[in-house]
Amino acid sequence: MIKKQRIIIFIWFILSPVLLLAQTASSDQASISVTISKGITVSKTSNLDFGTVTINTGTATVNSTDSKAGGFDISGSAGATVDITLPEKVVLSDQSGHTVSFTPATPIYNQQNNQSTANTFSSTNGGSAQLNTTNGELYIWFGGSFDTSGLNPGSYAGVYTAKVEYANS
Repeated sequence: MIKKQRIIIFIWFILSPVLLLAQTASSDQASISVTISKGITVSKTSNLDFGTVTINTGTATVNSTDSKAGGFDISGSAGATVDITLPEKVVLSDQSGHTVSFTPATPIYNQQNNQSTANTFSSTNGGSAQLNTTNGELYIWFGGSFDTSGLNPGSYAGVYTAKVEYANS
């Protein structure tokens, strides 16, 4: 009888670590998912053109709805919402280093290439808008003004940059 008890105890000690390990190990699986979206492209469709302006004639203005307004075409995933950041000020300069401050007007946007039915951003430096649900396009037009007082004659130029990214990215 003692011999049987010793054998049972011996077997228990040998198997107990195996039993304990079997009870403490576990596994599960998680799935991985991703949505790949079309990249965003921003293309200039037109430069803002003030034409020839005479010195000391007040404020020169081109409205966002004017045919001389600058414009961009944004292309991305159809129906996606994008955040658009536009400059609040732009410095125009000539080849001699003279400068003038350009103040952007509130830009407009449309899912169709049509300024006359465009919506107005709530701010001069952009906002959010939805890309066309069919072709993923969005058009932006911008204008602005500058004071002609005391300017030196010459050709002035500057850069107006549109930064666009998917919302919540």
